[in-house]
Amino acid sequence: MASPNTYSGDWKRRLLEELKRDKKRTVLLAILVLVAIIVVGRQVVKAFGPVRAEAAGTTAVAGRPAAPAAVKRAAPADPASPAPAGPVARRTVSRDIFTPGLELFPPDQTQAGKASVTTAPAVDEQAIKVKQITSQAQALALQSTVVCDVPTAIINGKVLKVGQELAGFEIVGIEARSCEVQKEGVRITLSMKE
Repeated sequence: MASPNTYSGDWKRRLLEELKRDKKRTVLLAILVLVAIIVVGRQVVKAFGPVRAEAAGTTAVAGRPAAPAAVKRAAPADPASPAPAGPVARRTVSRDIFTPGLELFPPDQTQAGKASVTTAPAVDEQAIKVKQITSQAQALALQSTVVCDVPTAIINGKVLKVGQELAGFEIVGIEARSCEVQKEGVRITLSMKE
């Protein structure tokens, strides 16, 4: 009977001879081994890799039924095993996420003095009226503008569009970093702080 070392060396030698003799089988065997390594590697990564994300439930929108809430993970069968890493409870958002948070845009008190007046020359009564309206306009602070299909401006914490009024002033134009308001025929341009 042959010793174990002789036997193990014998099969290695025979395998190498077979691989050298038939090149097609050698290439095919190498490809099969590579595929097996990839399949096993993917299974290992899948078993120990990150958990797949799940979307949270939503509320009904404009006549469409609400999406079902996400299913909570089941508790592990073995009490000694650790709990799932991610949060189990889902949080719902109750506010309109497209409405700007006005608390993030406080009125700028230094902005009040940056109003410019555009009027036609007139008599003293007109000049007095312009001064009064200009002093009233100093209470308006332009905080932000959005120039798009429907331009909007945030003035004194209120979101306004062209045509709307605030403190007796009508919004007549909104540009990038400026807004034009009008009261009693007097137009005033409000500018954002640099």
